[in-house]
Amino acid sequence: IKLALRQLSGERWTASANASDSLPSASTYKLFIAYKLFNDIKLGKTSLDAPILSTTVDDCLRIMITISTNQCAEEWLRQWGSRTEFNSYLYAGGFSQATNFAHSTAVHTSAQDLEKMLLGIYYQNLFEGSASTKMLDLMKRQIHRKGVPSGTSAVVADKVGYLWDYYHDAAIVYHPKGTYILVVMTKGKSWDKIADITRQVEAIVYP
Repeated sequence: IKLALRQLSGERWTASANASDSLPSASTYKLFIAYKLFNDIKLGKTSLDAPILSTTVDDCLRIMITISTNQCAEEWLRQWGSRTEFNSYLYAGGFSQATNFAHSTAVHTSAQDLEKMLLGIYYQNLFEGSASTKMLDLMKRQIHRKGVPSGTSAVVADKVGYLWDYYHDAAIVYHPKGTYILVVMTKGKSWDKIADITRQVEAIVYP
């Protein structure tokens, strides 16, 4: 289990376990796609109403985050050129080499890099203003709720990933006692395990 935990208000405690380890990202990689997409919009390279795959960028973004379909993410990667170049783009943005879109088996990332992404969405330093608001809204509405959301009664904005026997959840939890980030990456476990970890975390930090 790889874990990154960070309180965003109050005492701002942190904890981690193997958070820098690199492993298959599953669909959590779509957060990195959204990061570049919104930067391209900011630079005027595209717009939310631009056409893509018989729909719009806005609708592609919506289904990529809320339903986690792959087609739009794969099309953006194709349009952006080589995956090695995309890696360089992410590294220039401060992400570690644990995140690797050119890995031979599948896209890889780490709990630490996913935590950095969530911090960038929440504090609006990677996703500015309306982009941050839009991402948080989409993540609150995503349909896969058996991980962190099942372990808390709080509102959760998250992006899950599941591939082979990997189950991950990268979440911002709006707990009444203090908002926090929880990233859990697992192999050979289950959504129930991630929900249980969430319950254990809250029992410790918010008894």
